[in-house]
Amino acid sequence: DIDKASESVDSASATDASATDASGTDASGTDSASTADAATTDSVETEEALESAEPIAATIWVSDPNCETFVEESASVSANYTARDLVDGVLAASWAGTDPAIVDVVVAIDPETAIAEVDLTQAPTSSRQLQSLSSCEMHVLFGAIEQTLVRDPKLGIDAVEFFIG
Repeated sequence: DIDKASESVDSASATDASATDASGTDASGTDSASTADAATTDSVETEEALESAEPIAATIWVSDPNCETFVEESASVSANYTARDLVDGVLAASWAGTDPAIVDVVVAIDPETAIAEVDLTQAPTSSRQLQSLSSCEMHVLFGAIEQTLVRDPKLGIDAVEFFIG
């Protein structure tokens, strides 16, 4: 009985291996190369559609003038926006022209913990350091980024950690 089971597994493997003949046509008569080409074409068309999609309005949160709370603003982003796009929106809305200047942002999201790590790099020519911000400036910069990322339902972020590079 064990030999018969082994033979039937071997014949099934042989059948599976011959499912696509030398011409690239599978048992159903479908050309496997055409199927792969169609999938690639669909993928390219989908990427092009996403890239050419009209911008949408996403919500970002910025500090009120008294640094007490956050107010909602709208930022124009692509339909397939990322956390980085929202951080850029916050920086453009509330930090542009401020010293220290932010020259790079890296956002990494851990999907298991839902924690976003935001690494901010300041311009080496800045006269001030991010570590020396007043409490109001911290609210404007770090608080607004945190509120924006945590409150965005698409991103699914529960917490934000900041790093200064």
